[in-house]
Amino acid sequence: MKPKTLELLEAMDGRILLNDDQKRYVWNLQCGYRGECEFVQLMESVRSPHILLRDLYFEPKFSGQIQIDFLLLVGNTVIIYEVKNYSGMWQHSEEMYRQSGMERANPLIQLARTKNNFKALLRELGYPQANVDAVVFHVG
Repeated sequence: MKPKTLELLEAMDGRILLNDDQKRYVWNLQCGYRGECEFVQLMESVRSPHILLRDLYFEPKFSGQIQIDFLLLVGNTVIIYEVKNYSGMWQHSEEMYRQSGMERANPLIQLARTKNNFKALLRELGYPQANVDAVVFHVG
């Protein structure tokens, strides 16, 4: 399903004049949504038994907030996917992705924090034995 924020902004576009920042925000949401749709199509072709959950948000007691694009459950393994749909050529460093004047935080930093917080949540819930992996998945 398309995110409600994106549906609302697309409905407003054309009815009101969006400024450049708002247009860029809508464009980023659209790219993210298309990337997630491509990822779902790819995962639907996986033949092994699995469960794929998307758009998860947790606020555990003992760790920071957790936002997960996709969570793949296969046996005793949990794989966290951070899906990115960045077009063009990007230079990346330890902290940033850069492209012709644009900068984005390196998703590996966010993903490491998400993985650690999710592992803490699983321990809190009594599942310390689960194997947790995390992957940044670039589409496009």
